[in-house]
Amino acid sequence: MKERVINQSGEIKLMEEDGLEIVFRKYNNFRPDASKDQHFLNNEDDIREIITLLEVSPEDVIFEVGAGIGTITKNIPRCRKVYAVEIEPGAFDILKKEVKHLDYVEPVLGDAMDYIHRINFNKIVSSTPFMICEPLMHQLFVRDYEKAVILFPKRFIDRITAKNTKLGLFADALLRINFVREILPESFSPVPKARTVLVTARRREPPSPEEALSSQLSFQRYILRELYMQRDKLVKNALRETFVRLLGKSKREAGSIVAEIPLGRGIMCRKVQNLKYENLLSIIEEADRIKTEITTAQKPSSP
Repeated sequence: MKERVINQSGEIKLMEEDGLEIVFRKYNNFRPDASKDQHFLNNEDDIREIITLLEVSPEDVIFEVGAGIGTITKNIPRCRKVYAVEIEPGAFDILKKEVKHLDYVEPVLGDAMDYIHRINFNKIVSSTPFMICEPLMHQLFVRDYEKAVILFPKRFIDRITAKNTKLGLFADALLRINFVREILPESFSPVPKARTVLVTARRREPPSPEEALSSQLSFQRYILRELYMQRDKLVKNALRETFVRLLGKSKREAGSIVAEIPLGRGIMCRKVQNLKYENLLSIIEEADRIKTEITTAQKPSSP
């Protein structure tokens, strides 16, 4: 049996029976459940590109989020370790059998967002279910890794790159996200309704205080990074610590500066993690005003 398949260049080719259909039939006619975000990548060119972008070396430890039945997993070259995490028991049973010949792959049954805290790794790969896009993004903000290669729903990435949401502001401050290309819906089985994009992500190097004070963009990223890394604190306390590091002030001096910020207790006594997008913009504006006043006062007066 042959089917019509569109390749990367847009050409339509006739190919032999869908490889995933063969896998499904081998395992008692297993059927993915689209209601559980089960859309398995089934295009060799796309998988090959993901593996190329991942730049696997023998010493890599790779964490795969949502391994499904192993369509990406079994194509990862030999490395130190691959942790392939899948939450759905039916898909996991197939995953274990599909990768049993790969002694460097450890299939893990469970929630990847729980398991991600338990191990150290240096690379991440994922065909991400929509329901965990935001939790995974937060992990990309804080985990120590070299590179992530991820398939995300396009509408989610559009929210991030537009920088008109709280998550988008933090993503710009903490990550370097590179859009690679859109993945055709026909590359998945079953075909999803949402459009999908392939991106790479690396952690952005934090600007130094000197860089932050000399560049508006670096300053905004510095403030946002500091706030995010102290997201469990009250805003007033997070800003005090930020000004200690940024301006070289004592805690007492920084506390006095923060006390003069005219944003009210409703914002200043709120935890950073509970701020809204508009609150963040107001805080950045006030921090910039303070920076300007202090740096201007420190400049030597003209003779």
